[in-house]
Amino acid sequence: MQKFRDTSSSCDASSKRYVITNPPDDFQLLPTDQVFVLMQFDPGLEYKPNRGTRGKDDNS
Repeated sequence: MQKFRDTSSSCDASSKRYVITNPPDDFQLLPTDQVFVLMQFDPGLEYKPNRGTRGKDDNS
């Protein structure tokens, strides 16, 4: 997650950001925060574009 170093609304507020890794569950987010999620990828897994989109009436 990236947060602005200075969150004051003054004209001379810094636009520099700092990084927080593994924040606590109750960490307060601000509208200016940037959150990045990294997910593990399994290259051996076959890609199925319609996975999980089967309708209720589809019996296949």
